[in-house]
Amino acid sequence: MKRVTVNVDDDLGAEAEAIADERDMSVSQFYAEAVAKAIRGHKRQQALQKSKKR
Repeated sequence: MKRVTVNVDDDLGAEAEAIADERDMSVSQFYAEAVAKAIRGHKRQQALQKSKKR
């Protein structure tokens, strides 16, 4: 597993901690899921752009 360090605004970090707590997950797991979701969205956008070029 890759370890990364991320700096976020204090307010954003506090919100992430609160949401992670609501979901009964670690903050690390919350950020990992958020990154995975962003990557899936990016790949989806790339696929749509490629299909429009055809």
